[in-house]
Amino acid sequence: MAGDNRVELEKVLVYYNKTNPDSLKLKAAEYLISNMAYHYSMFGSGIDSINDIYRSVYGTHLEKRNHEYIRQYSALNLDGLISVEYDIKRVTAEFLIEQIESAFLIYYKYEWCRQYPFEIFCEYILPYKIGFSDTVYWRSYAYNKYGDFLDYSVFKGAESHIESELHCDIESLKVSVNGASGGYTRRICNDSSLMFEMEFNAREDGLQLFNLHYVNGHPTAANIRIMIDSLVVGDFIFPSTGNWHTVNNEDPPVEFTANLNAGEHILKIVSLDKSILLDYVFIPDYIFMKFPESVISEGKYYFSNSYGRITIAADSLINENNINIEPNPQKEWPIRIVAKDDNLYQLLFDDSGLTKAIDAFPFGESEWLITYNDHGFQNQLWAFIPMKNGGYQVRNRETGRILAFSEADGILVQLPDQQMCDNFIWHIEKAENMNDDFIDNTIRAAQKISEITNRFHWSGSYASFGAISPIKLLDYTYGSCVEQTAFQTMVLRSMGVACATDFVFNYPERDAGHSWSVIFDLKGNTIQNNCHNPVGAGTWVDIFAKGKVYRETYSINRNSLFAINKGKESIPNQFRNPYFKDVTSEYCDVKSIDVDIQYDVSDGNRFGYLLVFNNKRWVVTAWGEKTRKNSVKFQDLEPRGMYLPAFFVNGQFKAFNDAFYFDSLGMVQHIKVSDTNFSDITLNRKFPNRLVDENYHKLIVGGEFHGANKSDFSDAVTIGIITQDMTDPLFHIIDVDVIDKFKYLRYFGPDEGRCNINEIVFYDTNGDSIKGSIIGTNGSRNNSGRTKEMVFDGDVLTYFDAPEPSGAWVGLALPKATRISKIRFASRNDGNMVEVGDEYELFYWDIQDWVSMGRIIADSDFLNYQNVPMGGIYWLKNHSKGWEERIFTLDKNGKQVWW
Repeated sequence: MAGDNRVELEKVLVYYNKTNPDSLKLKAAEYLISNMAYHYSMFGSGIDSINDIYRSVYGTHLEKRNHEYIRQYSALNLDGLISVEYDIKRVTAEFLIEQIESAFLIYYKYEWCRQYPFEIFCEYILPYKIGFSDTVYWRSYAYNKYGDFLDYSVFKGAESHIESELHCDIESLKVSVNGASGGYTRRICNDSSLMFEMEFNAREDGLQLFNLHYVNGHPTAANIRIMIDSLVVGDFIFPSTGNWHTVNNEDPPVEFTANLNAGEHILKIVSLDKSILLDYVFIPDYIFMKFPESVISEGKYYFSNSYGRITIAADSLINENNINIEPNPQKEWPIRIVAKDDNLYQLLFDDSGLTKAIDAFPFGESEWLITYNDHGFQNQLWAFIPMKNGGYQVRNRETGRILAFSEADGILVQLPDQQMCDNFIWHIEKAENMNDDFIDNTIRAAQKISEITNRFHWSGSYASFGAISPIKLLDYTYGSCVEQTAFQTMVLRSMGVACATDFVFNYPERDAGHSWSVIFDLKGNTIQNNCHNPVGAGTWVDIFAKGKVYRETYSINRNSLFAINKGKESIPNQFRNPYFKDVTSEYCDVKSIDVDIQYDVSDGNRFGYLLVFNNKRWVVTAWGEKTRKNSVKFQDLEPRGMYLPAFFVNGQFKAFNDAFYFDSLGMVQHIKVSDTNFSDITLNRKFPNRLVDENYHKLIVGGEFHGANKSDFSDAVTIGIITQDMTDPLFHIIDVDVIDKFKYLRYFGPDEGRCNINEIVFYDTNGDSIKGSIIGTNGSRNNSGRTKEMVFDGDVLTYFDAPEPSGAWVGLALPKATRISKIRFASRNDGNMVEVGDEYELFYWDIQDWVSMGRIIADSDFLNYQNVPMGGIYWLKNHSKGWEERIFTLDKNGKQVWW
């Protein structure tokens, strides 16, 4: 298969066999080459254009990147501009040797990497391949870019937060911005004479981290040059923050590091093109904590120092207990150390079923330390910084202060780290009956690395994936779950942590697929590793029906459909790849089933498939093999969701039996529409309610509708109240029996509800909607733009979100006093209810295809379809707008059951 490139592959084997003999690296080379056959790369000017778009779109606001990427990508003409070639035909000996050498550099650098079985190293650390991109030297790039972060930790220092406007002598450059840290920002222009300058002090020699918080209201990025002591650190992209008038704390700062000598330095910033507003500079205490020497084994410990041992100033655990240190305490309290991400720990006291954490008061310059409920926020996270002569400095992540004590009364306090002395060096001693203190540093390393991978910003789905350069992903860190897992894979593997990408082609009960990262511990177990979640934390991956879960591999899966089929029959594109394996049983209980072939649609097919619905069509998720009993056997299927069994015939799926689901006993139940039983049905939604739960109910229940004839509503009459039975995300009607006429109408929200209401329509006695001038509370929460006008804009997805939690209202001033007959309103919702004026079409599934029951333009909040065949699977489509549409069945009461 290698053709003329065989000589390049042989060079690699000769190199490790004779030129530079190394039996372990030779095995690694053989592993890569023997499994390379079907890996391929995409390259050419078309791929270059896609990567240029990816870089350019990084400069737009993160909430707009998805739309902007699709817009630019759709305008490309890529015909003939993309080349595809198998790696085995083009990869060079130089490239493979560099990849092996860089992988083994990590192998020998990190002890935990060597502790893996060599098979795991070869499969989940060694591989050079990232997606379908061209072969690049991503491993060394990732290590050089992020490797130092493993040994450093961020702490807030006394002088870490620096307001930019305080370093500005020109008043015209100070700009007031809502939400700015100090109320003002400092304009940075494309004018070297107006360059931003500030002095700062580096407390120690070594790496220093900087975060620049800014506002960029341009639609695209500004290019900013950063210098320290007149030496250029680099030219940086400052993406758009969306507007000039408000600081959004969700927008990430621009981050960089510099190697500095201890002492005074000058930071200089100037724009190379567009101006920006600098809010503040954050220069944390960036502490070197050699990993894994700073790792502590979880368990219970006694804490002591040169003065005494820790105890609690009470017989039992309560909130806000003082914590004491005494030379000879009557009761010595062990502290349970629990590892968290980023090499941080919670310090917990346990007693009689209660747990309290050591909590550092995070406001002002407080020295207060107390016991408090275990909530795991930053002010309950502590680092253990090893001291040269033994023991640890224990430092709080949120406050940056050290664990210390008052010599006057022995009460534990938090003090600035500048007051560190020998008395505040802590020693820890294992408590009795402590569990095995083995530390799996692969997990701890992943927890530390999560600080790096959390830099990734999810921006939605795009028009095309797989060909983004790994180098671009490492630089710009945004995209969908595909790019996210690729980014995680590169960073984790570059630091010796074995990891893989698990995925579903399509969730059985949702509109799309998903991929996520898993890491391997030293026993070969996998642990979920989702960005912006603690390592090992379950996410909605665990909640949703998955059907089938697969894991990407580098090695050829000899049990894959691709390998078994050997090109003999046409198979779906999803399975024309031997580089993944089924791992469904790692995530859920599974069942293997035989599905009878009821409809003769086979074209001699050996393999059958299971399809799930993705809001638009049936899509494949699993494959099975035909048996001698005229059935197809499907292995390890999650017994949740609705599945359609089908053969792949002439490039299309043809159902060979009716769709089925698993009942509560795990038995297969097929769904077949009746040809004799017909009934009328009423529908009010096209999609299940996944947005509005009981947390939203309190925002509207008890809200009142008022009528008045005085503009201050001092003569208000209550004409309607929202009750608990009006919380479904639908339009609701309140009939008004008050006969008085009113010139002013309003909705007054309940306490703490921020007057959240999406749409209101008042009707007169003729049944006509009433118009008027919009009145009510001005403004919106955090200046979000969700003002009172949205209640009357005709869009059910927009809503009023008042600036204050209580006391807000919205309404109409009418041209003349009018009697009200009814009120129609919608609260927080997902826009999937039936809406008046929209055109809908109902389908039912009949053996091979969807059959239409006709189109209806809704004239009320319900649709009525007559003579519908019963017992089937149905699909209600809105032709006017929207895309969220799920299949459903009907229960015995005619209620929709969603799949």
